[in-house]
Amino acid sequence: MSAKALRGFLTDRGFSRSARTGFELVVAGHHGRFPTERGFPAVCELESRDWQEHRIALLEHVLSWAGVDIDEVRGVQWSTPQVATVTGLVIAADWLGSNTDLFPLDAETAHDYDTRRRRALARIDLGDVWHPGPHPEQGWQRRFGLPESAELNPMQEAVVASAGPGLTVIEHSTGGGKTAAALMAAEKIAYEQGRTGVYMALPTRTVANAMYSAVTDWLSADTGDEPAATVAGLIHGKAESNARFADVAAHEVRGVDYNDWFHKKRGPLTPVAVGTIDHVLMCGLKTPHVVLRHIGLLSKVLVIDEIHSSDTYMESYLQALLSWCGALGVPVIALSATLSDARRQLLVDAYRHGQGHLPREVAPAGAASQITRVDSEGGITCTAVPAGVTSRAVACSLVGDEPDIEHVVDTVRARGGVVGLIADTVTRAQDWYERVSQLCAGVDVEVVLLHSRFTDADRAAREQDLVSRCGRGGVRPDKMIVVSTQVIEQALDLDFDYMVTDVAPVDSLIQRAGRVHRHAETRRPAVFATPRVDICGVDDARFARGVDRVYSPWLLLKTLQFLRGRDELDTAAGVVDAMDFVFNLPDTDSAFDPDIAELIDDARAAHDKETARLRALSRVSLLPDVTGTVSGLRQWSLSSTTADESVGAVRLPDGSVEVELAVDDSVDTLRIPAWWHTSAGLARWMTSRGVARVVPDDSGCFDLGRGPLRYSSEFGLQTAT
Repeated sequence: MSAKALRGFLTDRGFSRSARTGFELVVAGHHGRFPTERGFPAVCELESRDWQEHRIALLEHVLSWAGVDIDEVRGVQWSTPQVATVTGLVIAADWLGSNTDLFPLDAETAHDYDTRRRRALARIDLGDVWHPGPHPEQGWQRRFGLPESAELNPMQEAVVASAGPGLTVIEHSTGGGKTAAALMAAEKIAYEQGRTGVYMALPTRTVANAMYSAVTDWLSADTGDEPAATVAGLIHGKAESNARFADVAAHEVRGVDYNDWFHKKRGPLTPVAVGTIDHVLMCGLKTPHVVLRHIGLLSKVLVIDEIHSSDTYMESYLQALLSWCGALGVPVIALSATLSDARRQLLVDAYRHGQGHLPREVAPAGAASQITRVDSEGGITCTAVPAGVTSRAVACSLVGDEPDIEHVVDTVRARGGVVGLIADTVTRAQDWYERVSQLCAGVDVEVVLLHSRFTDADRAAREQDLVSRCGRGGVRPDKMIVVSTQVIEQALDLDFDYMVTDVAPVDSLIQRAGRVHRHAETRRPAVFATPRVDICGVDDARFARGVDRVYSPWLLLKTLQFLRGRDELDTAAGVVDAMDFVFNLPDTDSAFDPDIAELIDDARAAHDKETARLRALSRVSLLPDVTGTVSGLRQWSLSSTTADESVGAVRLPDGSVEVELAVDDSVDTLRIPAWWHTSAGLARWMTSRGVARVVPDDSGCFDLGRGPLRYSSEFGLQTAT
């Protein structure tokens, strides 16, 4: 109604259709969606002439009060990012201005707008923004909890020196200090550009929780005697259960604060935010009030960790996000230890597309440690930096289908050590755990199981315990066997003496091998003096059950060919060769053994077909091209697949959905794999608001339509037999 009234007002004052469209969409979109042309209400024709005249008089009063000369804006031509961000500002202003607690009816101050505004700001007390310093590398040891004798490594020095607006992609080996480098670079960029916030995007809730503690410590350790209380939020669905976040919200952490006004949809507006990557990926999706996420990024530096870890869906969403960042001029810092040339090219092309540039090939530096920069004008540089560690060789060998669990247990019982058994499927990990537990019954060997099908609370407790004991500075156990899935690959600071792992694409294997002898200062049993990874799950190009359902057989076959004839895996300098072979080498290369070469073509064809299918599905919920015309904004509301923020806006890699598991008078979130329940049930959950709740019986069993399941705090979710 207001938008249609504005259309008439602007038309009467000589605005062309293209000039008024942006103004109309800003007003029409303040409820969270941009309506179609048909969606413009016809109610103005039903209004009395008196009300129409009063509406125009009110609009003229507002323009006069704001000091707007209508003649000066008659020729304004809006871009898509401009309409989106101004709409976001209008939404935020509307939510504040329409709050009767902030603006109560008061006859004495009804027309004293300045007084009402000051009182409202005092009532809401949104807190302080981030005040970055000009020299983040000064006093960095204190801020990161390191001894004063600590020095920046060559990669960190290069990152801080080259930091600037645009896109920065940092590639460096695992455990090499990329996070500290990114935070220092973000602070330098923010100071130079006048930005007042940062968003740290992590792959999982658990990792986000750990990063929130690190970031709030970093803010709290400001070199000033009385640092400003920066508002810092934790952005994911279970933030309220995080102890550090609770302390911040209770104003118990020096230099850090939180205001619950930033809850839920207003979360992206938090000055400093640490959260899961889905909340920034939604910037590219047709979600209600998505423009609030856009303005949430405007004042920030965006840092994305483990940027290589995305499936086809998330890759499409990531491209959309980076295009919006490029269009809005949002600085982005991306981190990875294992980035293929294709993925690096994708990141660069997406950001430059938002800047308005055509694709241009990136010339990689060809080093394991390198920095790729896209500057504010679209210029590309890719520079090798001193790695600090030229080689980090981990001995490896292929050992067949199954690990020799009896030998592993016997060795740990006799010699001690912390050993990891990494399976590609949860079922396989549970089976290994049961076998290890039986062999360790009655002996002094700790056995731990970790995978994605524990409830949030159980998984977080296990991960935190492992990091506190097997991470840097932890009280290391004498004898421990950790049975896990690929959840240990990224962001968890774990150090194993020896590892047996299922075969996986080479980038995942490098991530896993990076957890072996991760910390040089760790004392180890003599039997594990040499870092070693044994690789199972494959026998003569035949993969163990379930392995080729988790990973593309095409990538597994190419990885298998890379491993044959090798007795070590270099997780530092050797990363480039490994990634080139698996992700860049043509499939027809004569290097392939005949038994694999015969399988490659079929595997690649199946891989390409499935990837194309998933890409088509992923694009359904994407926003129209950020570089398109303003009128394309009306397409944001045309799709019947508009994503809801509470369910499935960002598809998880395994297609799982969340349910609430009610046990012992408590409720916790549990992920159910898509293949474990009916498609009808999945559709029902994905289209409903909220999360389905299940109540197990006395034996821990429940049924989702495809047979009974059982949950226990020891094994997690299992098929009930």
